[in-house]
Amino acid sequence: MRKKTYNHKPFDPVGAMANEENLNLFFEMIYDRQMIWKRRFIDNSPAPWTDNAIFAKYKFCNLYREHDRSSQWEIRNIIMDESLSDKDLIWKILVYRTFNNPETFARALDKWPNGIPNFDEYSEDEFTAHINEIKSLGLNPFTSAYSITGTIKPGESISDAFCHIVIPAIHRSIDAIATVLQNAGDPEQIVTFLMTLPGASAFTAHEYYQDFTYVSIYTDRSVMKFDQNDFTNLGPGSSQGVKLLFPKLKGSEQLSCYKYLQEIAGERLDEIALEKGDNMPYAQWNKELKKYDIVDECNLSLNQIEGALCEFSKYMRIRTGQGKPICPEFKVRTSSIIVERVEDDMSEFITTFDEPDDDLDEGEVSAPKRGRGRPKNSKNKDTKHTREPNILVGFTLNCENVDALINKVKNFLCLKK
Repeated sequence: MRKKTYNHKPFDPVGAMANEENLNLFFEMIYDRQMIWKRRFIDNSPAPWTDNAIFAKYKFCNLYREHDRSSQWEIRNIIMDESLSDKDLIWKILVYRTFNNPETFARALDKWPNGIPNFDEYSEDEFTAHINEIKSLGLNPFTSAYSITGTIKPGESISDAFCHIVIPAIHRSIDAIATVLQNAGDPEQIVTFLMTLPGASAFTAHEYYQDFTYVSIYTDRSVMKFDQNDFTNLGPGSSQGVKLLFPKLKGSEQLSCYKYLQEIAGERLDEIALEKGDNMPYAQWNKELKKYDIVDECNLSLNQIEGALCEFSKYMRIRTGQGKPICPEFKVRTSSIIVERVEDDMSEFITTFDEPDDDLDEGEVSAPKRGRGRPKNSKNKDTKHTREPNILVGFTLNCENVDALINKVKNFLCLKK
């Protein structure tokens, strides 16, 4: 994991050879993407929601990560459930994001609260049976947003490894994880510890961390004392985005520009808004009214800057025609803001199937279709992988002795301070 350096020293855009043309395009992209969200979900305007040809054709992540479909499902169905204990909340957040597919858990709402068994009711066999049921329908239990690559156990499929190694390890380690969340001296300690989970990479640990930040945003409680401005990562996509803005920055220096981009965002976006005639619609969750407010003051976090940089690298790839677009074509799948809904509507998350084909052999299923369309190809194949888990020296997350594991955690926190 790369050490956080965005607050280490003042950033020098001149020395970094800032590309002003691309900087303008970067903030214009941010503005255009957020305006689509506002017109679609706040104004309830009919399509088209933009005259930007790239956004009209291709799917891009929202400016605010929590506005994306998968995070919205998690926030509404898990994080905003006030009946959950802190242990159940942490447990279900980790299980959900490990698979990151709303349908996998929407199909289990009749079995378990929130679509995930409570911590004390978890059974490895029952959970595995549910994942196998999802697979038997011809569905991928994992996300299609990014590739799931197993580094778990030689000769075992990804889904089997996650069901029999990763999820049980999270379950056995939940008290230790909670201890780290509550007592860590800095966010890097949290991310580093989460990376010790079997199958967890720096990217996965960062995703877990960002989900934990939602607890204090959407509810009156928290599971840790850090937020989206205390830590974010530098992934391959955001690194490419930085190169487009500051070509002289080396990989180890790239995080240093995050804070600078955050500081100039408000002024740059105000200039674009003045030119285009509509204020930049920053979103802020209203806990009392349980709805999003549109505010005028720039509230973009470092994590939103990181996400925008990643999307900018995809955007410029399409704009400049350099290589094949890596974004799927945009299809409408969500009818309204999920976390604001008064009643649940799971139909949008459940794949429907054509009538069975007479020519199908017994045991086969017809091709799945989602109500408003679904990407044809998934990057995630249930393939075999042979690399061993990368476990931090000194930790045994399969340890049955929770007290001993927590003592190791406390020693870990002391050593890292």
